[in-house]
Amino acid sequence: MNLIKEINAFYKLDMPGQLSFTAQSLYMALLHVANETYSCNITPSNPLLMAKTGIRDVKTLDKARKELIEINLIEYTDNAKSRLAGKYHIIGLEVLLVDNFQKNTGKIPEDTPENFLGSPGKKPPHIQEENIGEEIIDIPLPPAEDEQEIEPPLDPPKKPEKVFAPESQEYVLSQYLLDKILSNNPDNKLPDLNKWAKNMDLILRVDARAPDEVRVVIDYCQSDTFWKCNILSVNKLREKYDQLNIKRKEACKNGSSSTIPRSSTKPIYPESAREDESYWRASGSP
Repeated sequence: MNLIKEINAFYKLDMPGQLSFTAQSLYMALLHVANETYSCNITPSNPLLMAKTGIRDVKTLDKARKELIEINLIEYTDNAKSRLAGKYHIIGLEVLLVDNFQKNTGKIPEDTPENFLGSPGKKPPHIQEENIGEEIIDIPLPPAEDEQEIEPPLDPPKKPEKVFAPESQEYVLSQYLLDKILSNNPDNKLPDLNKWAKNMDLILRVDARAPDEVRVVIDYCQSDTFWKCNILSVNKLREKYDQLNIKRKEACKNGSSSTIPRSSTKPIYPESAREDESYWRASGSP
């Protein structure tokens, strides 16, 4: 539909004087939709027309539509039962101007709209002529914002793992614990000493343990018959550190060395001394 000619005809025929302002806005919105689809048969939804006209309720829209129907500007088919948008057919005011021109002059205008007005899907001649001999290329429109694929956020780059030098205190203490474990069990699985050094760093830096004390605790746990079977990693050493240190200090108070196994803490007397009665008297034993 030729939107400019229809608007000109709308004012030449003095249609604003016959319609309310709301009906005028609705008619212009319908012309706009018809011009975009190149068809006089259109099916715009009520929300779309209300958005284009500023009409706020359906009752006002229905009233404006009835005004257009009464003066034969449009034809309307309601599809409410099928829950589809109603069908509009724009009759076209330019036809009335052509009829008046023919009655007054007996001639047909050169640009008569009879060949395209009211023909669904047929473009006006001036648009068709522009595409003659040209290749029509459909350019895809970018998707709407709500249809665009939302890319998941990228994971933040991982920090490089800290590598402890073999001469570092954390690495040396980890190696010391491993040597003690291997002395008790040569078949023990070899660990990743850098990971052990990370846990040892937590013992020294976060838990604020003195390196000399850590070494003594390692000596105690790996000489004790119970703990040497349970403390097989730096992580386990950190978990049980306080308990190990308390046990170590108790053993020191009782006079036993932290490096002496529990099984050998009983005093060992020579067999000859047991048989020697003078030995028992000297020791004050009965």
